[in-house]
Amino acid sequence: MLIYEIIVPGGWLNYEDDSWANNIYNQLYSLQNSFYDANIALNLFNDAEAEFIAKMNDRSLRERERTRRTELNMEAKCSPTPNPLGPFGEILKIETQFKREQWNMGIPPRQFWNRPMFLHAKMFLFSVDDFERKLKVLSDEPEVPVTLADLHKQVISFFPDLRGVRNTAHHMEDRQRGLDRNKPFTPQPTTTAGIHSLGGLIFDNLEGSKYGSTMGNGCFGQIDVSDASMNNLRGILQAVYNSFNWDGHMQLLPN
Repeated sequence: MLIYEIIVPGGWLNYEDDSWANNIYNQLYSLQNSFYDANIALNLFNDAEAEFIAKMNDRSLRERERTRRTELNMEAKCSPTPNPLGPFGEILKIETQFKREQWNMGIPPRQFWNRPMFLHAKMFLFSVDDFERKLKVLSDEPEVPVTLADLHKQVISFFPDLRGVRNTAHHMEDRQRGLDRNKPFTPQPTTTAGIHSLGGLIFDNLEGSKYGSTMGNGCFGQIDVSDASMNNLRGILQAVYNSFNWDGHMQLLPN
C-alpha cells in the first residue's frame, strides 16, 4: 500500500480575519480529500492489476474450466432427450450451465477481470481533476499567497491532458460520435508504445499505467496512474500548505 505523507505546519490558520481563515481552511481540507481520493484510487488500481495478472497466469483455473466443459459436453451427448432448439440450443444450454456454476462458486466472468483497473483509473483521473479545479478556485480567492497561482500552473504542467481526457470520460456519448460540444472534430494520428493509429477514435484505453482517450481536439491524451503522478501532486499540496501562516502543533497526514 502506498501512502503519501503531508505535514500540515499547524493546527489552524493564523490570520486576523476569522471568516476568511475558516473559508480557506475548509477549502484546504477539501483539496486534501481529493488528493487522498487519488491515493486510494492508485492503490486500488495497483491491486486490481496484480489480481488480473494472477488470473491470466493461473493455468490451473484454465485447466479446471476445460475439464468441466468437457464433462458437460459428454453429459449432453449421453442425454436421451435431444435439445428442441437443435445443436445451437444445446451449445447455449451448456454454456449457460457452465457460467452459472462458475459464478455461484465466486469465479467472476472473464469480462470482469480487467474492468476494475479501468474503473480505478477513472477514479484517479476524476480525483486529480477535482484537485486541479479546487486549487484553481483557491488560487483565485482574495488575499491568498500569490504562489498558489504558480502551483496551479504546475498541476496543468504535470498533467497536460487532464482536462481533455476527463471531458471525454464524462461525455463519451459525444466523443464516440466524433463530437465536442456538438461540433465535429477530426481524430489526429496517434503513436505511442502500444498504439499506431492514422486517425481513428481511441477510448477507455489502458497502456500500462497510462489511461487515455481521444480528446475533444482530436488528439489522443493520457494520464499516468502511478507513484510518479502522486509524488508530483504531493509536492504541490505540501507547497500549498506551506504557503500559509499557521499556528498550533504540526500534523502528519493522512489522519
